[in-house]
Amino acid sequence: MPGWWGPETSEAEQAQLVAVECDLVQFAEQLGYDDETLLEFANSTTNWPRRRYLVCERLSLTRWAAVYVAIDWIASRPVVLKISQLAIEPEGRHAALVGHPNVVTVYDMFVCEGCPTMVLERCSQDNLKDYAYCSDEWPLVLERALEAGRGLAHCHALGLVHGDIKPVNILIADEVGKLADFGLARGETEDGHYG
Repeated sequence: MPGWWGPETSEAEQAQLVAVECDLVQFAEQLGYDDETLLEFANSTTNWPRRRYLVCERLSLTRWAAVYVAIDWIASRPVVLKISQLAIEPEGRHAALVGHPNVVTVYDMFVCEGCPTMVLERCSQDNLKDYAYCSDEWPLVLERALEAGRGLAHCHALGLVHGDIKPVNILIADEVGKLADFGLARGETEDGHYG
């Protein structure tokens, strides 16, 4: 599965990417991947990296978007790439404007090969549905839901309606609930209705 994603880099950006020392073995261990596969891919790619993101695994695929775990080569951190199949994708802008600790962070947005792409914070503890299923302590599950609710309240204070609240759209990172997936989000109109 490994592959590069992101806009083609200029010569100056290429020099910076090559200069960055990224420990693929460490990332492979951290993400639970076979380090030999990543190293073999990296070593077999000529003139690498030509793009900033090394895609490691597909998390989901729908008719609207593909979601992948990737390594941000410059920031040296795991991220999630959400690659939209739509020509115009306002989701990233909605999520980026929120800026709250209980909303998944948007690190970057760009268009690659005609596909709007969001670079998101990786929430390694999965979603609230799976978290609740694996937990023996319901107060912890409730706390994660309440944290995401704080993010939702902040969105509403900004005039933004999420439009798709459900357990799989609440992600958990470092024991903190975070609201995710702003694909149906809408702003408030002048007459007070959301659309």
